[in-house]
Amino acid sequence: MIIDIDYIVENNKPIIRIWNLTNDGIKLTIDDTFEPYFYAYNERLGLLKNKVENIKIKRKDSTISPTKIELINKKIFGKEKEVLKIYTQLPSHVPIIRNYIKHNIEDTQLFECDILFHIRYSIDKGLKLYEV
Repeated sequence: MIIDIDYIVENNKPIIRIWNLTNDGIKLTIDDTFEPYFYAYNERLGLLKNKVENIKIKRKDSTISPTKIELINKKIFGKEKEVLKIYTQLPSHVPIIRNYIKHNIEDTQLFECDILFHIRYSIDKGLKLYEV
């Protein structure tokens, strides 16, 4: 039974931690394979993809940019649409890239940008926390 899920960042990589209550006590499971992401849509999807691929945001001693972009089909407001699934290195990069797109790429709709990383993991993996 899952009693908690969170994440930490080690070596610039997010690591999901899942605490399970077992007959032998509490067991910790980790998953370092899950990547933060959100979706973007624009009528000119090819142009949007090109612009997103070229995002480079300077921050202190690093540059933030998408790590991977996929074209996928997703239901948006009940209609099937082809959208961009934009991956980032860290969960904290999602709002940074989202804000860049929002303020620099016209007519772009953004989806699922505000879902906390460990909640997104739970949803995508179909996990449910134990409720008292």
